[in-house]
Amino acid sequence: MNDADDFDDLDDEEDEAEKEKIKAAEKKAKRKTLLLMSALIGGPAMIIAVLFIGSHILFTDSSPSAVDISKAYELRKQSGMSVSAALRGAELLGDDLKGADADNATSDNIPTDNASAENMMPDEYQYFSFVLAFTTNLKNSKKMVSVEIACAKLAKYIEGDNFLLEMTDMEPAFRSVILGHLSEFKEDDLDTVPKRDAATEILRLALNEELLKYDYNSQIDSLYFTSFRIF
Repeated sequence: MNDADDFDDLDDEEDEAEKEKIKAAEKKAKRKTLLLMSALIGGPAMIIAVLFIGSHILFTDSSPSAVDISKAYELRKQSGMSVSAALRGAELLGDDLKGADADNATSDNIPTDNASAENMMPDEYQYFSFVLAFTTNLKNSKKMVSVEIACAKLAKYIEGDNFLLEMTDMEPAFRSVILGHLSEFKEDDLDTVPKRDAATEILRLALNEELLKYDYNSQIDSLYFTSFRIF
């Protein structure tokens, strides 16, 4: 009987120890749960607080200093307006100081019309060169003429860009026109500089007619022989 009682006592002690372990584990789990809930609740609150403080610092205008308020007050007085003591604050600054800055800028800067006139970019020559030379027989001659040609237009901004685009688009048609006119020249039509200048003018007018025929807005102002050879 004593042995049986001893075994029962041991079982009871083991049961008590097991219960204590379970209770300790439950307490530990509860603490972890509380910590997790605190983190979930407190974390977003801290983030919101930081964002609020940061946005307040970044986007809230600082209060005007005493010097700024005094300056605004003096500006109102100089303009002949009655100013009560109650108005000596930030409300004066919004209009008066900005107005003063605008007045200073107007007096220091060039008048609007003159400024816009001076800021206008001058016209610039836009140049277009044909990639290949033009070679053809001279009229009533066994000789040939070979020329390289460049065209120019005095223009600005988009107008100049349009000129280059239209010239590129028309280059195949221009080649036919130029070769046709060159083949009509005799050797003695091109044997001096003035005669060659007259020939370039004939070609310029012919190309401008071609541009108009295809409803392009650009017109060539100058045409040059960048290379000239009779052989």
